[in-house]
Parts: sequence; C-alpha cells; structure tokens
Amino acid sequence: MKLENEKSKLPITSATRQVRQQWFAVGIFPPGQLFGLTGNRPQSAPACSFLRYAQLLTRPASYIITCMKTNLLTAILLLLIVGCEKDVIVPKPEIIGFDFSFSTERSPISVLFKEINQTLYVANYWPSIYDYSSKILVYSNDGTLIKTVADFESFNQGHFDRYELVDFTFDNKQSLYVLVRPLIKQPDQSEAAPTGFTILQFDTNDNFKRELDFSTSVGVRNPSSISYFGNCLYIAFGEGKILKKISIDNQQVVDISIPKKENDTGTWPYLHNTDMEFNTKGRLYFTGQASFNLDTVGCHISIFNPKTNELNIKYAKGWTWLCCAGFNNPGIYISNSGYIYLANFYNMSIEIYNEDIGFITDFDTRKAGFEETRPIDIVCNDKRIYVADELNDRIHVFKQN
Repeated sequence: MKLENEKSKLPITSATRQVRQQWFAVGIFPPGQLFGLTGNRPQSAPACSFLRYAQLLTRPASYIITCMKTNLLTAILLLLIVGCEKDVIVPKPEIIGFDFSFSTERSPISVLFKEINQTLYVANYWPSIYDYSSKILVYSNDGTLIKTVADFESFNQGHFDRYELVDFTFDNKQSLYVLVRPLIKQPDQSEAAPTGFTILQFDTNDNFKRELDFSTSVGVRNPSSISYFGNCLYIAFGEGKILKKISIDNQQVVDISIPKKENDTGTWPYLHNTDMEFNTKGRLYFTGQASFNLDTVGCHISIFNPKTNELNIKYAKGWTWLCCAGFNNPGIYISNSGYIYLANFYNMSIEIYNEDIGFITDFDTRKAGFEETRPIDIVCNDKRIYVADELNDRIHVFKQN
C-alpha cells in the first residue's frame, strides 16, 4: 500500500497527460489519481465520466458551479468556431439611386478605384486636332480633383512621341499599368501607330517607373483592354481572337487563343472585346459588341477559363434598336463579392449579374439628369458605384446597399 501511495506522488512526465490534467482540474475529466484509472484512450471515456461525477458530488457547491460555467463557456466557443467555418451569405447588391456627378476631361474611357487611399482614377482620350486631351486624373471619392498622374500631350518619359490611351489596371500592390498605342510622327506631321502596343508602369505613388515595349509585336491590332491576375498582365484585342499573357517579372509573352464556338455565331464580330476583368477564382469575364441583325445591338458577357480553355458566351439583358456595330463600348467590373457590374453603353444602364451571368438588377443612368448617356466603364466600392459617361464628360455616382 505504501508503494502505491509513493507511485501516486510521482510527477506526470507525459506531455499529453500534463495537458489533460490541466483540463481535468476544471472538472471536465477526473483529476488526480483517477487519471491513472481511466488511462489515455478514448474508449475509457465512459468510466472517466462516471468517476468524475462521483468525485464532483464530494466537492463544494461553488466548485461544481464553476465547473458548469467553464463547460458552458467551452461549448459556446466550440459553437462559434464551427459557425465561423460555414460560408458567409453575402447579400445581393441593390442600387438605391443616383447620388451626384462631377465633370472630368473630354471623353472619359476608363475608371479605377484605389482602395488604399480611397481615390478614383479616370483616364480620358480625345484625339481632336483642336482640343486634344489625354490624361490620367485622380479624384477623391467625392469628386474633388487631387492630381494629374500623366498628361499625354506633354508626356516625354517614354520611348515614343505620343501615346493613344486605351485602358489601365492595378496589380495586387496597386501599382498602375497603362495600356497605350504608341504614335509616331510622320513627315507630314500626322501621327501613325505601329502594329503593337506598350505598357507604361507607375509605382504606388504614381511616379513613372518603366515602359514595357511590345510595339513590334506582329499579328495584333487594336488592343482594347488590360487586366491583372497572378503576377501577369493580360491584353485583349478588339477582334477577340487571342489574349496576350505577359509576365511582369521577365516580360515573357504567351499567346492564348480564344476557342471559337461554331454554334455561337450571333456575336459580331466574333467576341468583339472592349473590356475584361478577372474574378478571384481566375475566371476571365469580358464584354463587347454583340449584334444579331442589322437593327439590334447589345453586349455579350463571356466567361473564359484560361486553365481549361473553356469559353461560355452569355448576353446582357439590355438590347437596343440602334445599329452601331463595332462602336458599342460596354465596360465591366467585378466586386470583391464576385458580382458582375456592366456599364451597358447603348442601353444607357448599369446592370448587375452573379458570377454565372444570372441577372440581378439594373438601373437607368439617365437618372443622373441627362436625356442620353453613354456609360463606357464602371467601378465601385462598398457604398458607391462610379460610372464614366463618355457622351457627357462626367462621372456619375450611384448609391448601393
């Protein structure tokens, strides 16, 4: 008997036993000598529970209450952990109404929202001989002009005389990449563009950093949009036949052919592209002209998976009678929640879709106070939607939930 008592006083050396004894001390499992009776294995739990209950009956009422509170708190914490693992249901976006608008340079063509400082970037391009304008401007989220990132009438940090601004995008650090067509002056003082394109990179403070020159690329015409995903830049072209994937690190170019689906001949020209965006899953959504006949024009919203080379062509809700094939310029944006926002150029509306292009809601951009609008691009934050109106040289701001 003496030997048994001495053994019971020996320190527990097993790390597992030490942890369990800490739990046992609060009454969840039997403490002290009862530990040795029940062992470490799960099948000993029934005996463990019985012995714990017997021991608790000999303890003061205050101790039992403390144990019950501890067990209750543990159960609540476990429920919270399990609940957090479930998918969070994100409410569908709802456009509440028009908020305000502000003027910008002539013919805005693209907009971006910079999350780190809550500012709006606006690109415009108006190639008139008499009042040429092509700039990248930064506004506060309430429409106050903050600064000019680049004025391409006087910009002289690149390799070429002048640039035709096409589109821009941010990378994951919110450095700015601007897609441009380089223009070269001819002997008669006119300007001509080579077949390719270049990309102007600005750092996070909007200082010019470098030019990625692809002006000698052959077989490409009319670059139309740029997007960022996975440390690569993707360039689309108006014809909608290929994408160019460009590594930011080494500028290596990979051509990705867009698969042609013979049973989808309704788009004119085939998958005409004016804008594109990646979602967080790596699916590429792009939009552009879609026309079925001579008096009806609309937009396609196509989904392309570069990994599987799968293409799914969908169509936007709004169609109009106006025949302007080749000039329809819808813009697209994907929110952090995965919803697709479409600036429907000739339908003069904002349209919202889920990731499978299921229609959710729309809103007439003419409620900004204009008889006609031409929404060419769109971006949003949590509470506001910013729409570039190419016709009226304004940014319209709409409220959303």
